[in-house]
Amino acid sequence: MARFQIEQVDPLRERENIYNFWDAYLPGTRKGRLDWLLNGNPAGPIDWFFAYDMKSGEIAGMISVIPRLFTNNFKQIRAGMMGDYMISKKYRVFGPAFQLPNHIVSNFNSLGYDFLYTVPIPSITKLIKGFGFKDKGTLIHLAKMLHSRYYLKNYVSGFVLKTGSILVDLFLYIISAENYHKGSINCSKLETFDAEYQLFWEKLRLKRSGFFGECSSEYMNWRYLKNPHYTFKILKLTSKIDDKILGIIIYMQSQNKIEIFEMLFLDEDKNNLLANFLKCIRKEKVDSIFLRILETNPLVKNFKHFGFINMKDNAYPVFNGSEDLLPEPMYFNFTEKML
Repeated sequence: MARFQIEQVDPLRERENIYNFWDAYLPGTRKGRLDWLLNGNPAGPIDWFFAYDMKSGEIAGMISVIPRLFTNNFKQIRAGMMGDYMISKKYRVFGPAFQLPNHIVSNFNSLGYDFLYTVPIPSITKLIKGFGFKDKGTLIHLAKMLHSRYYLKNYVSGFVLKTGSILVDLFLYIISAENYHKGSINCSKLETFDAEYQLFWEKLRLKRSGFFGECSSEYMNWRYLKNPHYTFKILKLTSKIDDKILGIIIYMQSQNKIEIFEMLFLDEDKNNLLANFLKCIRKEKVDSIFLRILETNPLVKNFKHFGFINMKDNAYPVFNGSEDLLPEPMYFNFTEKML
């Protein structure tokens, strides 16, 4: 008889056990995340699995699969992102670390998923690939400095800091390509993903080919505006001629920096959209901008045009499923992982 039994569980009935594992192995996870993952996702609620020690009845570990809708050449497919992979310290030399992901890989089609994906941390990448997961590109880490004071204060202070930061900031401003683009686009904050946004998304979806995540108003309101962990800002880029939406950029601001989570551009002139976005962000008084993006994404060259540099801190998404489902071009963000 096998020592460990893998069972799909009802997360609502098991919420206290899930909370206890979060406290022990994913500290800082808010309890509201569970209800959020169970309600509002257009792809469906989260699937949760426990590994039980059949001798003692203890929970030896757990894993989840979060549904996500993608479009592959105009056909909708349902993917599952593996997450919440936690093994009790008591059982880390035994079987649950292998049996939990193996159970998901062996059964994902019967659970209603076309493929699985995740962005593993380096320490478990080898383990995950042992279940048939394959690399699908490289997520590079791009960054652009806008102001220098925050970084210079680690090395100098007083008059040198004040004078040095002024000179460095002036240099950064002079070499920033966005300052030489005309302001032909309006920037404003978007408070909700409404009918106007949905019309924008439908137009963009029809223009795109390849593989990309579904970004309907229903999904975006759930993903970004109801998220219990993060507070997001949404910038709407509109034409000065007819006020129609040309682009959407979603980002999170933390102290002196922002991280871009989503970029949706309808206008073909990507440099024009990015230039106006960067001008708007300068008004936020942040020191730097970061994002992760597939190195094969055509937007990489646009970001580098505006002075973004590669931080050489790569991440590697992996997929398990038919290669036919994952064509190029792929529009995949690191932040798909952050659910």
